[in-house]
Amino acid sequence: MLCQIERVWRYAEKHGRILAVDARRGSLKNSFSSYFSTEAKDVFLHPGKALLRHFDSLEAYPRCLSRRISQHAEKGAAVLNCGSVVADSDTGQLLTFDRSRAYREALLVHHACGGGDVGLSCLQRLKLLPDVARELARPLAALGEDYDAVHIRNTDVGTDYLPFFRRIFPELRGRKVLICSDDWACREAARKFFVESQVLMITDIPDTGGRPLHHYAGQDAYVKNLSMLTDLFALARARRLFVTQVTDARGLLYYPKGSLSGFSRLAQGLHAHPEIVDGLFASLPKDCIVPRPCQKEWTSRSIA
Repeated sequence: MLCQIERVWRYAEKHGRILAVDARRGSLKNSFSSYFSTEAKDVFLHPGKALLRHFDSLEAYPRCLSRRISQHAEKGAAVLNCGSVVADSDTGQLLTFDRSRAYREALLVHHACGGGDVGLSCLQRLKLLPDVARELARPLAALGEDYDAVHIRNTDVGTDYLPFFRRIFPELRGRKVLICSDDWACREAARKFFVESQVLMITDIPDTGGRPLHHYAGQDAYVKNLSMLTDLFALARARRLFVTQVTDARGLLYYPKGSLSGFSRLAQGLHAHPEIVDGLFASLPKDCIVPRPCQKEWTSRSIA
């Protein structure tokens, strides 16, 4: 989601357009403005009903959304197509535009998924809302600065995590180890496996039966997203970060075997660029969040 926002944000800057972000139809299932703010002008992190009604008066590209964008935003009348691009269910038209050219239409719509590394640039433009920053800071501060962290994605993207555990077991012996995963069973397996480490888990997740958390309707979206952000920043502040590669993309074409999940990739990027995390928490005093570990001892490893 961050990657898609950043790509369109760059286009808006280049062509002098206003950017409106509606994250309700994405994995966040909530308004982006419930968590983040930006000082950028001409950027709306949540288009309210009045703005959507205004959009309905505009000629749009793709043309199938002209004068009915609020209907798409509210009802999500679309289906996934081609692995990462979304298509309108009524017309089959792909809901995106060519970012290499200019358009005469007043409203351009981009609705897609798929990752990359530009999401880090998006986070550099943002700050956490003060209340959100304070909520996240408490569990992060409780961790301290001397712990290692492991992330395993194992729902809609599969990971062969037991061989991964065996490979990293010797390196984690005697250490405080934070386990973060979207899979309840994987977390429980880690708790039992790392018997010579102090296993930590700072968020609670439900047993979804293997369904991804971002598609699980049995938990409040705001609470779920705060847990997700807590895990993300805790991974980023670890002394050593271990992530594992995808072994089964389970039909998601933008996750080839051997790649990293988007969450692991983002955690690695934040781990390598602690100044981005500092900027996100800029509304808080510096002593209110987990301090950076000694830089020379920081490592991040991806293990097959």
